Amino acid sequence: MCVINQRFCKRLAFYVFAIFILNIGIAICAKADIGIPPGSSVPFALSRIFPVFTMGVYTQFYHVFCLLVQLIVIKRVTVKLVLQIPLVYMCGLIIDVTLSVLTFTSYELAHSIVLLLIGLSLVAFAIAIIIRVDLMLTPTDAMLCVLGQTAGWPMSKAKFAGDTVMVLSVMIFTSAMAGNPFLAVSIGTVICWLLTGPAVGICQKLIACIDLSPR
Repeated sequence: MCVINQRFCKRLAFYVFAIFILNIGIAICAKADIGIPPGSSVPFALSRIFPVFTMGVYTQFYHVFCLLVQLIVIKRVTVKLVLQIPLVYMCGLIIDVTLSVLTFTSYELAHSIVLLLIGLSLVAFAIAIIIRVDLMLTPTDAMLCVLGQTAGWPMSKAKFAGDTVMVLSVMIFTSAMAGNPFLAVSIGTVICWLLTGPAVGICQKLIACIDLSPR
């Protein structure tokens, strides 16, 4: 029992660490100002159109929406659903704190791309750890997982479809509200879209030597 508890505590510690790294990476991508990972494009767009709230607060609102979608689809409150609630506050807070610390502004495209790649690397590293510890998905990915299971799709297909819908919805929304479909979606979004998967694969190989399995 003691060994099991130690293993669980180790996995939980790595999971919390990954959540911090994930949202710091998202904030750095936002700071690059040339696009954002598809999964964060909705709160990023809302913070641009309606700056009354920060990106972190809009991330919290969006995660609540993701929880409600899961509740509607599965029609019951599950342990995993309840455990996602602390992540709603945690993710938004980390993003806002990171953005407040990163006070610089990138004016050159080359600098922005480097900054984006740093953020993307952190996001990929965090995702690799989250997959490795196999505890719980973030609210956004959990929603896509539930919708994918309902449709009979594997997670990879549900993730791709969900990211596509998010990006297209954001482009339509920003075009209607600000006359600019690329206000929140730009070259950085495409880079994240294309490179996140391969980057996660590389990171999974890098952390393969760390024993984070449930057993």
